[in-house]
Amino acid sequence: MSDKAKKILIIDNSSWNIYNFRLGLVKELKAEGYLVQVATPVDEYIHYLNTTHFTKHIPLKQLDRNGKNPIKDVLFFFELFRSIRSERPDLVINFTIKPNIYGSLAARFNGVSTISVITGLGYSFIHQHGLMRIVPILFRLAFKKLKYLIVYNHTDHEELLKRSLIDPTRCKVIMGDGIDTEYFKPISPEPDTIEKQPFVFLFIGRLLTDKGIKEYVEAAKKLLKSNKSVECWVLGDLNFGNPADISKTELVDWIDNKYIKYFGTSHDVRPFIENAHALVLPSYREGMSRVILEAMAMGKPIITTEVAGCSETVVEGVNGLKVPARNATALYHAMDKLQSMNRYRLLSMGQKSREMALELFDKRVILKHYLRLIKNALLTKSPSSAKQERQFDKIED
Repeated sequence: MSDKAKKILIIDNSSWNIYNFRLGLVKELKAEGYLVQVATPVDEYIHYLNTTHFTKHIPLKQLDRNGKNPIKDVLFFFELFRSIRSERPDLVINFTIKPNIYGSLAARFNGVSTISVITGLGYSFIHQHGLMRIVPILFRLAFKKLKYLIVYNHTDHEELLKRSLIDPTRCKVIMGDGIDTEYFKPISPEPDTIEKQPFVFLFIGRLLTDKGIKEYVEAAKKLLKSNKSVECWVLGDLNFGNPADISKTELVDWIDNKYIKYFGTSHDVRPFIENAHALVLPSYREGMSRVILEAMAMGKPIITTEVAGCSETVVEGVNGLKVPARNATALYHAMDKLQSMNRYRLLSMGQKSREMALELFDKRVILKHYLRLIKNALLTKSPSSAKQERQFDKIED
């Protein structure tokens, strides 16, 4: 690096994301000698500023994560534009959908190099209707001058190229944010849960239709009819306002009928994973499912769906089982098959999960890929023109 440290601005849609998913990247960048700034809305996770990893936090006030008001989005764009102009970072890294769109555009019009990270194509690509149809158009506009676009799985990569949303030479696959495999690790070499009854399945995630929660509950109903020595646990929060949310009435009905045991939310999922025999995530689509990777790192077999961001984590019959999405019957059969296996087969599956987590998804492996792209992106200045900056000078004035 040059004598003057390069400044990198990370834009995300919540401080929660920075605390839970990006701190490893921030620490690695600082260790490499970069100055790291973060721009997010302020929430209770802002306490990460107590660390010494950041040079500055920029509080975002105009970001409406789930809103569809174009005026708010325009205000958010100009908020980012002014922040980037004021701070003059050498590189902007955007995470999540609105920063990907408006952060990329704001950086381009300021002549700043940009990397955007799609953590998952999500609801807008699962349900292409109404205002959601405009998302690919905005992506195409925002990604036009990116240094790199990073996606978390090969299915999303293929989808973006098929739609011609990004130059193929600049679209790269990195398998998630990386897992701290020292924090998420088996508590004992041969977990006591293998011998315990009842057999415990665990679902971790927001209680959304797209996470497959309804299929999980339907499969749980069928299991409990034929096998009383099974429990189906759920850990996660209700997400009111999301188009795919479930109702309070549904949740209460599931609990009252003892189809599931509901534990609310937790800041530490490890005790729940440790006390379960297997993790189940029947999601319709993910970027790269973090809860699956956490359970793999803790040595648990996995049951998940044959979709982007889930399928990549399981080798059928080796560390878990895969089923079609939106298919409660297939999920029931997979769960019944897994709980019927002998302890040695379950142990073998769990051990293989741990090995795969170490080899493919460990944060040390993942962060090397990020650093390589970041260093490449800093080699040359963004091709954005001075004419664009002058045009925005007039708007600002």
